[in-house]
Amino acid sequence: YLRLARELPDARLAPAAAVRAGTLALAAGDAPAAVEALDLAVSRWPDAPEAPAARYWAGRAHAAAGDSATARARWTAATAVGATSYYGWLANRRLGQTPWAPPAGAAVRRDPAADASARRAALCEQLGLAAEAGFERDWIARWADTSVARQLAAAAALVGTGRPGPGIRLAARAVDGGAERSADVWRLLYPLLYAGPLVREARAAGVDPALAAALIKQESNYTADAVSPAGARGLMQVMPDVGRALWRGPGAWSPALLFRPDVNLALGTRHLRSALRGWPDPSYALAAYNAGAGRVRRWQRQPGASDPELFVERIPYAETRDYVRVVLRNREFYRALYALPAE
Repeated sequence: YLRLARELPDARLAPAAAVRAGTLALAAGDAPAAVEALDLAVSRWPDAPEAPAARYWAGRAHAAAGDSATARARWTAATAVGATSYYGWLANRRLGQTPWAPPAGAAVRRDPAADASARRAALCEQLGLAAEAGFERDWIARWADTSVARQLAAAAALVGTGRPGPGIRLAARAVDGGAERSADVWRLLYPLLYAGPLVREARAAGVDPALAAALIKQESNYTADAVSPAGARGLMQVMPDVGRALWRGPGAWSPALLFRPDVNLALGTRHLRSALRGWPDPSYALAAYNAGAGRVRRWQRQPGASDPELFVERIPYAETRDYVRVVLRNREFYRALYALPAE
């Protein structure tokens, strides 16, 4: 990896190769080699997508080598280039700084026309009129396209009527179009639906509500009727056979129950709790939730895998690696944006 980074600096994967070389050296306990590779990544590709990772891991390498001043400088730089990235959160924690909080900013202004159309769409869905619900949401999308303020108003209307997926996309477009990232806008990007049942079921299962909220954001975007290509259903994307095994009644089991938010949250948090029991850190449990416990036990045999951060970095499946990082980042957002109780 280091040879690739040095000899082919213009290659698309060169920055990632340097970071990989550094983390492998850290896992092997070779701090000087890790410093060499990660400082190369920091200095040669300061604007690459891997820049937050390079800075964070360079800080870890310098700390392992006994240079705490440079370590803190690298972590400070990591928060500067990606304060709300996965690596920005990690660096902020290493620095012992006050957790990130969204700026107050201006409130999102609601619009009666968008609110009324979103309510009609929700009512049409309840009545089984899917086409008519689609007509309403198509109108909202066309109406929202005329300004950033309308995009935010439409996003708030859709999130508020249980269709957060389109609402999140509209809020993201508004941000790309110059909307201020106020606390209200961040809550549209990271909505919290079904908060009461979520907190109740998470606490009953002994699960951190912020972690459960973060997992739902990644699994289904809070879409209660979501179905994955593999057949997982509902908010927490519970497979029917898992739901059947966890079902305690009352009444007979039916896979359709997974589309009920209260049932899905109860079964999903129990399933997450069973994963958390087997691992010393949520990083391992999330990897098991996504890729299976057998694979995680195999990956734990790698050098450095007792360090949760190194374990995540060395997950060989890109999908699972990204999944774990995204959910852990989401957890920090939900902690910052909502007053969720501890488990």
